[in-house]
Amino acid sequence: MIARIPGWSWEPHGGGVTLLPSTGGAALRYRERLRPLLSVAAILRAKGEDPSFRMVSHAPLERFLTHEGEYGALVDIRGEQTAPDGSSLGPVHRTIGWVFADDWYSEVAGIAFRPDLFDPIAGMVRTVLRDEKLLLGTRRRRFVYTAPSGWYGYSRLPQYTTWFPPEFPRDSTSITVYPAVPAPIGVDDLDGFALLPIGPPASADVIGELLERTPVQLGPLTGNLWELEIRDEKQRPMVRRAAILRDERYLYTVYMDAPFELIVAGRPIFDELLATIEPLPGAALRSAGISEEWL
Repeated sequence: MIARIPGWSWEPHGGGVTLLPSTGGAALRYRERLRPLLSVAAILRAKGEDPSFRMVSHAPLERFLTHEGEYGALVDIRGEQTAPDGSSLGPVHRTIGWVFADDWYSEVAGIAFRPDLFDPIAGMVRTVLRDEKLLLGTRRRRFVYTAPSGWYGYSRLPQYTTWFPPEFPRDSTSITVYPAVPAPIGVDDLDGFALLPIGPPASADVIGELLERTPVQLGPLTGNLWELEIRDEKQRPMVRRAAILRDERYLYTVYMDAPFELIVAGRPIFDELLATIEPLPGAALRSAGISEEWL
């Protein structure tokens, strides 16, 4: 949800809300719970099908965090609004931004038809986005990391991703990244090992330990690393290299399954992915509201 803007009208429309200033010349539109969850590139490709708008230039994609600690992105676009006959109606400036939740996203789209409003509307969209309140709290969440270069991902279930090397299936190695989950009490004990061998998107029978629990610390994250002998879903003997990392609020679980003859080559790839994990952000202590100083 977003706050009302003083001096602007508030009109429910098309599954969202349209906000219009009394002075004219601009508009904001807010929509929430848009599905499916798409990449920014896919969203922009769909918007490029609008025949009434011709893009002239755009700024680089800008990433941000809301005051609640949710991930977002926005882009500034300059272009021309066109009439049905294709003639130009003049320059326009659009700022479009998104806040990404678990399986949906919200969108704030601002448009200014007068050059003197281009920068104020772009700034307002940024303020509205950063102050948006989804009220989702602490929950199972995706987190940011860098996937192995050249590998491709597949998700059997929402928020779970398994990465495969370019040589797959000849190389049956895979790396599975679980969503971060709120940290339960006692996970630092040996019982935390029970989280590793089972669970979606891939299950396995554990034959035994190849490497005892090894403490690891990667920046602000601490945890443990194991290597297990397993039989995978196809009953193939494999090595599972698995890690559970944690911060004060969340657990981050990642594992790699590799044939015995490929585990040595796979270890540095797995460890490099672990080193790129970014802890989930927390909520800011204060939230900036919209005041009457805006326009």
